[in-house]
Formats: sequence, C-alpha cells, structure tokens
Amino acid sequence: MEGLRNRPRGRARPTPTAVEASVLRLKRERRGRSARKIRDLLRAEGVSVHRQTVYRLLRKHGEHRREPRALKPDKEFEYPEPNDCWQVDIMDGIIVKGVGLVYLHSTLDDHSRNLMGGEWFTSRGATHVLAVLKDAFEANGLPKRILADRGTQFKRNLGPGLTQYERVLGRLGIDAIFASAGKPKAKGKKERFYRFVQEDFLQEHDFASLEDVNRKWRAWVRWYRTRHEHASLNGATPGERYARVRKRFSPFPLEDVFATIAERKVRKNATVSYRRNPYPVDPRYMGERVELRVFNGHVRIFHGTTLLGTFDARIDYRERMLRRLHVRVVKADSTVRFQGKRYPVGLRLARRRVEVLRKGAEVRIYLPGNRERTFKVTRRYRRGRRG
Repeated sequence: MEGLRNRPRGRARPTPTAVEASVLRLKRERRGRSARKIRDLLRAEGVSVHRQTVYRLLRKHGEHRREPRALKPDKEFEYPEPNDCWQVDIMDGIIVKGVGLVYLHSTLDDHSRNLMGGEWFTSRGATHVLAVLKDAFEANGLPKRILADRGTQFKRNLGPGLTQYERVLGRLGIDAIFASAGKPKAKGKKERFYRFVQEDFLQEHDFASLEDVNRKWRAWVRWYRTRHEHASLNGATPGERYARVRKRFSPFPLEDVFATIAERKVRKNATVSYRRNPYPVDPRYMGERVELRVFNGHVRIFHGTTLLGTFDARIDYRERMLRRLHVRVVKADSTVRFQGKRYPVGLRLARRRVEVLRKGAEVRIYLPGNRERTFKVTRRYRRGRRG
C-alpha cells in the first residue's frame, strides 16, 4: 500500500517573468480574451506556453474572469397601443409542493404589460394554449399580432403545413410572428413576468391541488391588473394602461373558429367514428355526411346547420354501446339505487332518468349532458355521508 501513495513530483519549472508579464499584458488589452486566445497570441510571438499555465497565471493575479464587450447594444422596443401585439408562451415546468409539476400558459399585452389570460396545467399541450387564447379573445377582443417562440405548440418545424395555432390566427386575421431561434431577448417582457410570478405568487402561497393553484392564481391576477404599480409603466398599473384600448371582437363564434373540423359518414349502426371512438347519431341520418367540430375535449356533430349532439371526448362510447346499460330514476334524496347500493349524483337530477353501467369493480353513471360519474363498488355510499 505504501507504494501506491501519492508522492510529490518536485517543483514545477517556474514561468519566466517576461512570459508572465506578456500574459497579463494581453489580458489587460482585451479583457474578454480567454486563456486559449492568449496562448495562441503568444505562440504567434514565438513563445510556447500551455493553456493551463496561462490560466494559472491569470488566476494568480485575479485576472481569470472574462468580461466580454457587448458588440451590439440592447434596443428597447414597445408597441405604441394596447392590443397591437400580445406575447404568448409556456413557462418552464415548476414543481409545486402538494401538486407536482405544473406549467403556466399565459399571454401578455406588449404595450401595457397587462395579463390577457393565463391558467396552470400539468402538461405543455397545444390544446391548453388554444383554450387560454380563446378565453382571452372573449374577454379582451382580438390583437393585431401575437408573438410566440418556435415551440411545436405554435409552429411546425418539420415538414410542410400549419399548426392548429397558426390556422386559428389566420381565420381571425391575426398575424402570427415568431421569435428568432436563440434570441430570448425578443420575449424579454414575458421572461421578466415569469420571474415576477415565481417571486411574488408561487413563494407566497401554499397549494393543496391544481384547482387550488388556479383559484389563488385568479385572485392574484386581479391584484396584478388593478393594484400592482409596475416600474416599467412609471408606477401605473397594467390595467390602467390597457383601459384606453378600442377592442375588436370576432364576428364568428370562437367555439367554431378554434375547433378542429372533420367530416364523417354516418355508418349503418347509426354512429360516426373519430379517433377510434364511436359517437351515436340519430338513425335518420344513416348514410349522410356530417361535420365534427372538436375543441377542448368536446365533440359537436352537425348536419348542415343542425346540431345533432354534443359529446365528451373523454367518455368511451364504444363501451357504453357494447355493454348492457341499466336505466334508473334518481331518487328524491339525490341518489341512484343499483344492485343494492346507493350512489349520490346531485339534487339537481332528482326524478331524472340516468344510465348505469357496471364494469368490474366500478359503477359508471351517465348523466344528462353527456357527463359521467364513476364509483367504486367496494365502497358504500349513504345519504349525507360516506362510509
């Protein structure tokens, strides 16, 4: 073991004083020079020295830090009027205690710094971006243009074609502009806003669930718009600066503008299929072509201008049609009795008919309006409390 111990290798050869002076001279001429650049310049002068030696000498004199000179000064820019340009973005995922990984989808007005819309989600899906924009358009009208980065939620980077985001803006006459790759300063206002959200909102609250995050977020947004004295606005609030805008609203229903359109032919079993999920249609339309408008988890089926039905895309309608359904009437105490147990569905449904499906250890109750409630069979539900 003694033979494996480290032994001193003797003193390193001292660097000549003239070489040390040349290293410091070249560094002080251009403070942005690296150790590698100084080594190359010394080699051009006929002096052979290792890059690590140059760095050691710079560190010895406290000159090892680089101070690059800004070759192009920053240019501040602001659109002259509210709604001239919005910025839309997705904040990088943040782990919130008690909730998990969450993402903030939001859009900001460039002129007034007013938050036009925003919500927290557990993913970065493009459908969340469109849902936030739809709510913002309904409340604040349409902007002239929207600035976004080149994420796949906004722009298709591989192959031809447009994203749903680009198609929606085109239908509404809004210019879709995109920041250049590697130029984060183009969305500097948005990045500064995200830092403020982390410092002023996330650090000041405790959360129990995603719903709790969004409930407290809505209260914080009201404060930000009406009471936050913004330094970039000379102490004015974003809401005060945005208040003088003339709003332009969509002449078309936004639910149709944002929807994905698909055509289908009604099959002989009186259904149409979309993404491998069948949806029932009135048998009178068998053999006819219908239009499906899909947005935010809802499928609406039209024959011409006639609405044939609205369905929740999260419900497996194939399962409902293949398995035996039981019809029950909701009791006056807001419960449904099925196979010796009672399941609460809400007082508003008293005396209404509902469909009940048994699947394994679950009981699924299909409510009016294509809604669904799921219960575990192993648990017993009583009126007023759970046991």
